Amino acid sequence: MLPPHYHPRATNFVVAVEGQTQTWMIQENGADPATTTLNPGQLTIFPRGSLHPM
Repeated sequence: MLPPHYHPRATNFVVAVEGQTQTWMIQENGADPATTTLNPGQLTIFPRGSLHPM
């Protein structure tokens, strides 16, 4: 996993290839953190400007 970071000019699409991982994000508008568990073949999207690990 990478430490929490953000992309000010890009949306990030992440696909789990193997294993199970839990991830989270905090959007720049101050909304509550969103968490999700990814299994192989599942996808999550981190919108532009959201703080997230990967």
